[in-house]
Amino acid sequence: MCLVLTSLLSASLATSAFAACNIVNGVAYGDCAGVTVNNGRAAFEVVDSYRSLPGISDGAQVLAGGSVSGVADRVIVEKGGTASVSGIVQRLEVSGTAHVSGKVDFILLRDGGSVTVEGIVSGISGNGFALLEAGSIIAGRPTDATLEVTYD
Repeated sequence: MCLVLTSLLSASLATSAFAACNIVNGVAYGDCAGVTVNNGRAAFEVVDSYRSLPGISDGAQVLAGGSVSGVADRVIVEKGGTASVSGIVQRLEVSGTAHVSGKVDFILLRDGGSVTVEGIVSGISGNGFALLEAGSIIAGRPTDATLEVTYD
């Protein structure tokens, strides 16, 4: 009886293998059903309401009343605007407010802008305020306790 159960289990495991999709130089290999590929970047946008940036974007300028999230090269947050970074942004310029739970290479605080960081940031400078949450990583160093830092 044990031999029969083992054989049935082996047969069911063999038929439930996961498939993979690899795309190399535009050629798909494997099971690529339902897979889409970004063939370009979304253009830089000016945002004055909520906007989720599609795919990989050149970025956005977030005006007063605007809010943006997504993956971008550069995001500029004007006074009254907000940004939520849960993906990756190369450069984040903040005159309004921003929240980072993803990864940002560089944050420039302008005109008293403020940012809360829970994620990973390579560098912060400028004129503004940062709340560095415990567990965030700033310039390669973990933040042991939540810190309030003023930059000027």
